[in-house]
Amino acid sequence: MATIRRIILVRCGSSLAANNIAIYNTTPNHKIGLSTPGANQVKNAGTALGKLMGEEKYGIFHSPYLRAEQSVSKLIEGIRRDPAFNHEDPRLRGQSYGGVVNQDERIRLRAIRDFEGAFYFQFPQGESLADLYDRVTAFMDTLHRRLAKDGSPTNLVVVTHARVIQAFLMRWSHSKVSELNLRDVPDYGQYRVMQVEPNSGRFIVRPQDPEQP
Repeated sequence: MATIRRIILVRCGSSLAANNIAIYNTTPNHKIGLSTPGANQVKNAGTALGKLMGEEKYGIFHSPYLRAEQSVSKLIEGIRRDPAFNHEDPRLRGQSYGGVVNQDERIRLRAIRDFEGAFYFQFPQGESLADLYDRVTAFMDTLHRRLAKDGSPTNLVVVTHARVIQAFLMRWSHSKVSELNLRDVPDYGQYRVMQVEPNSGRFIVRPQDPEQP
């Protein structure tokens, strides 16, 4: 049985859409890449994680989105050590907005989502946070199998998107839907560390790392 110390949830750096939301009108969401500030955000996070992990081995699971792949490259650059493995997992992709391409319509639907509740509201032909919750639950089966393998890295790093991290924390902690808004989601290029508590053997979410940029 492997001895795992941490599960680290990293949010992708800010994308090219951060300062140009019109890009959604011309480019599929999954093909929108990192901005220059976003690349720096994730590289800085990697530097901080390199200090946190020291010489311990780590492995990566990541979203298939272009900005997630680019975030992984910058993260490794900041850590300055290659991971034991680097696996893409489609279940870590961002929340689907379905056929919504026009940015004005996307903004209108987000306002309805905020009114009805993010967990239940489903974008037309897209997903609700409840759908992400189910996806994350399926991904956790893979994660648990990895945790059970001998020789697995001490640290597992998951590079994904804000809503996926939100669903992951909710699912792992068995939080109620009514507690959803209390989940602390990291900003662009930041992370949350779930660390094993020595006495109980359970994972707890650590306070924000002071080394975190």
